[in-house]
Amino acid sequence: MNKRLILASAIALLGFTGSAFAADGVGGQGFIRGELGSTNTKLSAEGESDSEDDVSYGVRGGYYFNKNFAVEGFYNSYYSKSQDGVSIDLDGVGAGVAGKLYFAEGMDTGWFVSGRAGAVRLKAKISVDGFGSGSDHETKPYAGVGLGYDFSRNLGLSLNYDYVKADYSGVDIKLQTAAAALEYRF
Repeated sequence: MNKRLILASAIALLGFTGSAFAADGVGGQGFIRGELGSTNTKLSAEGESDSEDDVSYGVRGGYYFNKNFAVEGFYNSYYSKSQDGVSIDLDGVGAGVAGKLYFAEGMDTGWFVSGRAGAVRLKAKISVDGFGSGSDHETKPYAGVGLGYDFSRNLGLSLNYDYVKADYSGVDIKLQTAAAALEYRF
């Protein structure tokens, strides 16, 4: 019963939010964004720590209610290494909100700053040849900022920074991702 009430309330809130945000005269737009960059993965346990950089990539999609506010969902591969029969993969699936402010008042193209926040479900998987594999999941908050340029109402480029912190069985993990992104809005 409570789950149905929560779901109905969330749907009603999204419907109200969508009409309120669209009131600025700019209709809503769906979007898809590809990101390619580098993630610094820092592991800390029992007073020891180590960090390593790896190529990361992701895809985000969502809906802009107006030129300044969106909801987003995403998949991101943060870390993937194999060495001496040991493979480690760290990726995540998340959802959140995003905001964008243009430097020129009243514009929906040109230079902008952005921010985003939400929750990400991180999956860490470790495989050891001859011993098998195991995985663990954590759902944690994420936050990010960006600077970009929208060439038109439909196409933009940006540089972004995202931060996530997780804990797997006493091992603290900090993920700091810097990425370039190409976004298409439809």
